[in-house]
Amino acid sequence: MRTPGAILQLEESGVEIHSYLSGSPISLANEAGEMSTVLHSLLASFERRRARERTYDALRRRAEAGAVTGGRVFGYLNQRNGDGYVHRVIHPDEADTVRRIFTLYVEGSGLTRIAKLLNAEHVPAPRGGTGTWAGTAIRDMLRRSLYAGTLTWNRTQKGTRRGTKSRRVRATAEWMERPAPVLAIIDAELWARVQARRTATASPFLRRMNGRLIGRPSGADVESPYLLSGIAECGECGGSLAAMTRSHGRQRMPFYGCLRYHKRGVQACLNGLQIRLSVLDAALLDVLSAALAPDVIVEAIDVAVAELRAGQVERTGAPEHRRHRVGGHRWTRAATTRRAGRW
Repeated sequence: MRTPGAILQLEESGVEIHSYLSGSPISLANEAGEMSTVLHSLLASFERRRARERTYDALRRRAEAGAVTGGRVFGYLNQRNGDGYVHRVIHPDEADTVRRIFTLYVEGSGLTRIAKLLNAEHVPAPRGGTGTWAGTAIRDMLRRSLYAGTLTWNRTQKGTRRGTKSRRVRATAEWMERPAPVLAIIDAELWARVQARRTATASPFLRRMNGRLIGRPSGADVESPYLLSGIAECGECGGSLAAMTRSHGRQRMPFYGCLRYHKRGVQACLNGLQIRLSVLDAALLDVLSAALAPDVIVEAIDVAVAELRAGQVERTGAPEHRRHRVGGHRWTRAATTRRAGRW
């Protein structure tokens, strides 16, 4: 349904479109072009639906057979065993790392502390990442039921909303779960203890009526007292600059530092420099105050107003002294502009 609209926008921009199969033009300039474009778009939509259904059925058969339905998972190797499917087998070294992560978490270590410890010991991180452990990777591993010997499929669904690819979590009733004790890396007791701590840790956060965490609070709730958090970045690794506190005598003073260094350690970034928050904020505000002098602001506004006037005249083609009725009074455009300039 979006294809004709996209083609129309391209044509109005002066772009010619041709089919890469036949070389014929694709256009909405006449009735024949409109009918052909809509028909081909409709047929392509039908084929996408059929292909999606065939893919879904094939993945379901793999899941029912206990085969791999996605990519590689840390702790396992993907191997073929002769039945036409790819199956997972436990990777001994990575399985030891998985057990250690679960044990450290149960013993009280947080996600960041575990990631830093693994990075300091140069433990190989999961493939496809930055080469270092992160708290987010630890969190995902702690909630993966595969490590406890349970295969889960059909938890999420990919789709397109407003032209953008998205992913949604399916209802629990749609999930397919089957026991796979041969793939268990940790025992049931350790898994239960980890999930109990995760539940206790997440319980203080606000949730909706359906139990999902409120991940996007209102603007007033996210107001930050730190000027540069989320804006500035580390000059060494490009990571975010974050505000943190450390002991300074009997007080805890706020400082800015590299978040990647703070969360992952020296293996991810060598920039351990910390700058006192008040010093860096004051330096930035001094620079902005000098750059935003009154004469500079007035000159920038004059240039912007001149460009806006030129664009309005070019779009409308109307005379400059066209009359308008504003607030019960009749004004010429020139008079209105003069008043706006004084404002």
